[in-house]
Amino acid sequence: MHGITSTFMVLLCTFLKAESLLFHGQTNVSSSASSGQSDPDVYKQLLNLERDLISIMRNQKQQAQKFEQKQTLLEGEIQSLRQWNQTAQMKISLLESENKNLKERLENINSSSTLLKQNVTTSEDLRKLENILTFDTEQTVRDSEEKMMKNMSATITDLELRDRYLSLSLLDVHSNMTILDHILSKLMQQQKTDKEQQNMTIQNLSLSLLNLHIYTPVLSSSFSSLDAQQKRMKSEIQTLTNSQQNEITKLNDTIIHLKNRVQFNVAFTAAAKTGHTYASGDTVIFPTVMYQVGGGYNPTTGMFTAPKAGLYLIFCSNVGDHHKSFWTQIMINGSPKVGVMAFLGGPVTVTQSASNLVVYQLQMGDR
Repeated sequence: MHGITSTFMVLLCTFLKAESLLFHGQTNVSSSASSGQSDPDVYKQLLNLERDLISIMRNQKQQAQKFEQKQTLLEGEIQSLRQWNQTAQMKISLLESENKNLKERLENINSSSTLLKQNVTTSEDLRKLENILTFDTEQTVRDSEEKMMKNMSATITDLELRDRYLSLSLLDVHSNMTILDHILSKLMQQQKTDKEQQNMTIQNLSLSLLNLHIYTPVLSSSFSSLDAQQKRMKSEIQTLTNSQQNEITKLNDTIIHLKNRVQFNVAFTAAAKTGHTYASGDTVIFPTVMYQVGGGYNPTTGMFTAPKAGLYLIFCSNVGDHHKSFWTQIMINGSPKVGVMAFLGGPVTVTQSASNLVVYQLQMGDR
């Protein structure tokens, strides 16, 4: 704007200088006329020339005003284009963000697809499957982004050219206006092309999203089927595991039982001292252990404690002293079970003996 005004001022000064020369010439003519050499045609010519110069100045001023109006319009369009450029940049950023989200989702789908091929059915693997479906989409998005960036660079270059053209002098107004009109047309065409490309990119993204939405229920259904199959397999495996565990437990019990039968028998034989006197309620002690396996009998206390559960045969034989009676009982956990009575009756001079046995189911720790 400043360059145009300066050019107009230079031309205006040139015209004013020419006008001053003409008027000066007119004065000279008048002077010559006063000296007897005046020419009416020359005066008329000067007046016509003055009117022509005034008309030229007026036309030039009108053209300058028109040019200023066009320049104002162009500046407004440049501002609009800059705003549109900013809007396009925001849209590009939004598309990049959406593209990033799509990449993340498709990467998850890709991983899931790879694991599905390997018969692995975890949720994390299924999400990776999505990445396989978007290779073409990603390529389309990248191509669109490159085209949009190139178009933005071309638009900025054209705007810089327009700014340089606006600084030309008023002498090249017509050619400059032609160039500006050409640039404006080119910018409009470029804007139209950019919008078409952007619409195509958005349409492609929409189609990709639609395909993704269409395929997602299929993946969800496949995942549900695989999940149900996995649950059935887990249930069958658990059943087999429980059955196997039960069989192993039974086998272990059988082995333990066999080991107990083979390796852990319980038996003992003990003898008492002769000539020992017992009071009523005393425990008969057999201190001499002749044989014992499996443990359980204490020859000091005369008490047998069952080391394991089982069916026991308990037998004892008592002999009374000469001319004496000997009464005893087999006790289990403090309760009498059977009696052993060596009874002497009448004037008999013999030694009495008695024996008895009991078969009893004892638990470990019974006495």
